[in-house]
Amino acid sequence: MQKIEFLGQFMVIIKGNYFYITGKCAKAGLYFYYDCKYQREVIVKGLKLAGIFGNLIKENATISGAEGGCQAEVGAACAMAAAMVAYLRGLNDEQIESAAEIG
Repeated sequence: MQKIEFLGQFMVIIKGNYFYITGKCAKAGLYFYYDCKYQREVIVKGLKLAGIFGNLIKENATISGAEGGCQAEVGAACAMAAAMVAYLRGLNDEQIESAAEIG
């Protein structure tokens, strides 16, 4: 059995004897799935797209808070989330790229 609880910005997933605490991105995925009624496959594609942007940042700069500071870590996460939301909203490639840049 799996139980999901929301504590402020975080989501706690309890499964058997284990529990997982996730940040905003996983919570956003559940929001789009349960509340906005997006199909699972569409959300998975959005997460893959976010991962591509994260990899692009990792290869050309850094996503590490230890290496680049909090702004690098949070900035990368914002760019990834903005790209995913833009994709889910049906924007074109140029608009998705712009959303990631602004995010």
